[in-house]
Amino acid sequence: MGGAATNSGINYQQRIAALALAALYTKFDLSPTFGLDRPLLIESIHFETDDPIDDLKLISNNGSFYLQIKRSLSLQTEEGTDLYKTINQFITQFLKRNLNDHFILATSPQSSRSVTQDFAKITESIRLNDSSFSSNPLNQSEKEALDKFKSIFNTIFEIQSKKKASENDFIEFAKKVYISSIDIEQGKPNEQVALILLNSEQMLDSVLVWKMLISNSLEYARKRQSINKKALEEILHRYKIDPKREESKNTSELEELLKTEIIQQGYFPVAKEVLLIESFVEEADLLIVELFRFSDDGKIKHKFRGDKVILENGEEWKIIHRAATFSGLERFISENQDKLRLSEKKIAILPANGIDEAENTNGAELHRKYLLDLQSKNTDILKCLHCDKPLNPSGSVLVEISDIETKPAMGAVHSKCLRVVDRVLGLTGTLKSEATKDKYLQEFDFKEWARCLMKGQGMINQLKNNPFMQNQDKMILWSSDNKEFRDYGYCIKFNMSDGSTIHMTDRGRIHRFNKTDAELAALQMTESVKKAKDDGNPMAFTSQKNSFGNYSQLLELKDADETIIEIETVETDKYSKLLEKRDEHINFYAPMCLVRSYEDESILNLNNIVPIISDPLAFGSIFETWKNLGIDMDSNEVELQILQTDVDFDGFMRSCFADGMFPIIDPLFDKRGNLVKGIQIKHMEQEFAVKSELHRKSVIDPHWRKGDKVKIEFPFTTADNYPVGVLVEDEFLIGDGERYVIFRPIENGEELKDMTFSVPSRLLAYWN
Repeated sequence: MGGAATNSGINYQQRIAALALAALYTKFDLSPTFGLDRPLLIESIHFETDDPIDDLKLISNNGSFYLQIKRSLSLQTEEGTDLYKTINQFITQFLKRNLNDHFILATSPQSSRSVTQDFAKITESIRLNDSSFSSNPLNQSEKEALDKFKSIFNTIFEIQSKKKASENDFIEFAKKVYISSIDIEQGKPNEQVALILLNSEQMLDSVLVWKMLISNSLEYARKRQSINKKALEEILHRYKIDPKREESKNTSELEELLKTEIIQQGYFPVAKEVLLIESFVEEADLLIVELFRFSDDGKIKHKFRGDKVILENGEEWKIIHRAATFSGLERFISENQDKLRLSEKKIAILPANGIDEAENTNGAELHRKYLLDLQSKNTDILKCLHCDKPLNPSGSVLVEISDIETKPAMGAVHSKCLRVVDRVLGLTGTLKSEATKDKYLQEFDFKEWARCLMKGQGMINQLKNNPFMQNQDKMILWSSDNKEFRDYGYCIKFNMSDGSTIHMTDRGRIHRFNKTDAELAALQMTESVKKAKDDGNPMAFTSQKNSFGNYSQLLELKDADETIIEIETVETDKYSKLLEKRDEHINFYAPMCLVRSYEDESILNLNNIVPIISDPLAFGSIFETWKNLGIDMDSNEVELQILQTDVDFDGFMRSCFADGMFPIIDPLFDKRGNLVKGIQIKHMEQEFAVKSELHRKSVIDPHWRKGDKVKIEFPFTTADNYPVGVLVEDEFLIGDGERYVIFRPIENGEELKDMTFSVPSRLLAYWN
């Protein structure tokens, strides 16, 4: 048993080291992974060092980050325990008094919540407010964690320094400590981040490279070695489909990108326009015309707008394609023979005599310098000028933008983004390859996805790993009532039977209300708690995962080492950021991917099902099962669009449900077209509305009617502060026989149109 546990711990340590290697190689900021308050762009990695904190050392321009890695840890602080040993190592390093040292305890979700949440919250609270952190609101387990932390620090500090620790010593030490819960075992979120990062570098096989990095980490640790980016590049260089050259200054990168047939001929063409236009003569259908671009004094002679060229005399021609050279126009014609049906059309050529000499004029030379200056203002040369997405390897075009409707620019665009007025200089060089075998990933922003994934998919990961639910039964109840008003000052507190407190959460964060709504929610929750207790099935939470539900439900859901803690009372509470259990920037749903047509960018609709993808690397296998629905489409005809935040996700859900669509995450279908796997998303308010209608009954002689102006007389609200509003429908009965109304608040004489509440009639009084 001990051997198996040791091996799993070693594997966990090497996986974290491998993630650091992937981040070093891709220049990816790992600060979100470790919960740091400063960027972590790794410059070198040191394995099994001679430092007191010896598992891993990451060097960056923001200092040294020392990692002690423990796969499983509990808040046991007796001498000889893993936590005692870790704190002892941290204090030894701390006493060296290096200003830019930071100490990271990296552990997995296998560790107890008292470590991953309570201990982590304490160190973060001290960093946020080192002068009065001890007065922050803490529940019982958090208080115990703080007491243990201070006690073990004081004990070890005195042993090592031969003097008692001051309060300032403790604060300065705690500010350097970061507790990081990293889920990186096979198939887990941080392994997905690593694979995405490697995939962004176009590896032959990202999975095999990832396994190699894990193996290498074990070897580096055995030999107590270190590695920097240059050495890592030498190792991984051969495993890339199309290795990129070492990055250089912007101008050098431009020269590498612009390796077109034009540059290779030794000059940069600026002095002429080569246009394919609709013919203005009867003898031809299309014309190829050459135009001098500059007048004798260096001014540009012709203007471009929409799909037209406007000549000096005001005449307009309709453009089919605009190029810098004849060779470029010939390539366009060759590639578009079928699309333009050129075999059926007559094409005439109108050349301009002596035009090649125009490239040697002062005006042309000045314009070349102007274009290079334009390019220097293009801050991300590897993104499309038009859509701002990453350029794909096989479909990018180098252009000069010089029409009167857009700002001047120079760089590359996707073939599908190319406009007829864009002056085409040639195909991009280093990107002209089939480096990504799947077209739907060619323009995918892997690093942006990895960045979002570091702080995302909180709900989805929990649901995917829920062992109690069958694949086809997994479901999300999505609420449309998410206004992202995170600045309200009130919340709901549950006082538990063990003396602890738990706050009501929404998407993993404390649900914040204004005062009126908080009082109403507390009242409704109090009634629900009382009714559940009277029915012999009280509302409760589990002790570790804080799963919420009735007692009977939690008996089935709780882990073996968890107990069930009942809710005793409910009350309103003032909100504090320091009450939060998790990072407020973590997304509950996002990032997610929408599947769109590559050509027209319409969202894919599978017989009224809208598929949403949680892992872009798994899309190919998911897409294959859609053919069982009779979908006649190749995966290379679609692209993936990232929904980066929960705000983006909510916006799409609203439009999706408004159109009567059925969103499903990662849907898989069998040969008969049946859904066998996927997470269904349902509209919470719509579902509850349907269910409540089944239990709602009209009142024969209602006392309260639609339009009545009322006030709600809460037993704990002062007489001058009753919520007031209007009823939006007549009084009705619900299943338990109690009378209810639908109440809409009025503030400052205005009805709050987007707010309605179900309120027991017995709380109402007339309001004039």
